[in-house]
Amino acid sequence: ETLNLGHNNLGGIGAIDHLLELPSLQTLDIQANRLEDGDAVLSILSQLPNLRVLYAQGNTFVKSFKHYRKRFIAACSTLCYMDDRPIFQDERRRVQAWTKVYDVTGDFDLANKAEREELKAIKDEKLQADVKRMQDFEDFIFKESSSTELVTGPSNNNFNPGALHARDLNQEAEGEHDTRPTINTTKLLSFVDFYELD
Repeated sequence: ETLNLGHNNLGGIGAIDHLLELPSLQTLDIQANRLEDGDAVLSILSQLPNLRVLYAQGNTFVKSFKHYRKRFIAACSTLCYMDDRPIFQDERRRVQAWTKVYDVTGDFDLANKAEREELKAIKDEKLQADVKRMQDFEDFIFKESSSTELVTGPSNNNFNPGALHARDLNQEAEGEHDTRPTINTTKLLSFVDFYELD
């Protein structure tokens, strides 16, 4: 279900408490009204079990309700889109880490620190996933090069495609010139079918 209450000059919490009678509501537009009590609005919306999309900008409480986006995402676990942008899994993870600390301590600084730590963990996980994809790619090259002429360039009997990744990371960090043999990219096109890239 979708309900559009935007631009209706709604001013009291009584103007939206009837939303509790709409458990199947998925999309709600209450933007550009005069709602002032952010805690009351959050209390109502957090009880909607299927709410996925929320537009609430343009209300008085949005500017005064500290950490408005974080607190609404944390309380409304089914939300996928809020105001001007979607809610991706990475953001929800950061918000959950932030909320876990804030609910216990009431300290915004400690909560922000927890969010930063979660963000670092997310980045580390993505880096490991990238390394895994690179290793899979290099394994594919090695497999193909054993049966076809995949690698062209200077002859090197000791060439090991599986060692490229670690060497490349070091060269990139030290600003060294890339001296890798060139790859026959035409033969690598089949890798798209072999591995689904993100």
